[in-house]
Amino acid sequence: MFGSAVKKVKDLYKWLDKYSDPRTKDFPLVEDPYPVCLIFIMYFIGIWGLLRYMENKKPFKLNKVMIFYNIAMACISLKIFITAVEFSYMLGHKFVCEPYTVSYDQLELKLLNNNWWYYISKIVEFSDTLFFILRKKNSQLSFLHIYHHSSIFFLCWVVMKWFPSGSVVSALILNSFVHVVMYTYYGLSAFGNRVKKYLWWKKYLTAIQIIQFLIAFYIATSNIIYGCNYPFGLKCLGVLYAASYLILFGNFYRKAYQKKLKKQI
Repeated sequence: MFGSAVKKVKDLYKWLDKYSDPRTKDFPLVEDPYPVCLIFIMYFIGIWGLLRYMENKKPFKLNKVMIFYNIAMACISLKIFITAVEFSYMLGHKFVCEPYTVSYDQLELKLLNNNWWYYISKIVEFSDTLFFILRKKNSQLSFLHIYHHSSIFFLCWVVMKWFPSGSVVSALILNSFVHVVMYTYYGLSAFGNRVKKYLWWKKYLTAIQIIQFLIAFYIATSNIIYGCNYPFGLKCLGVLYAASYLILFGNFYRKAYQKKLKKQI
């Protein structure tokens, strides 16, 4: 029975593979699904293993590492953001309802390369989870956190393999900009109390993320409403994915606000 199920999955993948984008076929970690699945599984095994390892240990002090990591990720996100905006503008791409096309224009290929770096950055961002566990910040290891890191990596692979251009670039631009803000904040906060007093804008971080997903939801629904030239299945996936984040982040924001009100009473 298990063997039959595996065969059906393989047959389905072979059929889907016929529709993959030929331009990204030779990109590392795109063509072959096995390394991608292995990384995906190892993320969860790593969480389980590290939690057990740290169970009876003191938290690591990683301030210098956190400063370097977060500032580096902010710079990477900024580079990806600027490149995506620059090439999208030069190509005359629309922010909403940009159709998916297989173009070998040099600027399009450079934009694809930038999209690939964004995808690879999602693997590096698994380190966020690693640092939470090593510093014993387990309260931040929420369902939302794990869902975000695991799902965005897998979704980026799907996009890179099948539909790496069009409206997805708008989502990349949004997310990269938000990550510049987020990683800059975390990098500065790692300097300690002498800097934290200048980080009054922390309270707006979750609001910025919710605005991001509202815009992403608008882009995704516009693709369906206006019949944009994009695969229908991916349109629906985009709507559901953006909606899931709106619900999860909205719930997080509501709980944080209620907690703050209780402290004030």
